[in-house]
Amino acid sequence: MPELARVMGRATHEFKKAKEEISHQGEEFLKAAEKTAELESEKEKQES
Repeated sequence: MPELARVMGRATHEFKKAKEEISHQGEEFLKAAEKTAELESEKEKQES
């Protein structure tokens, strides 16, 4: 039984770590998309 609890604890830890990494990557993607949109908007204004 203690072995099962240890395995479950490790699995839970790994799941949380993966979830945080995915969340971080999503935030970075959104920041990059916003910056790209701003640059394209500025470029369009300059061309007009």
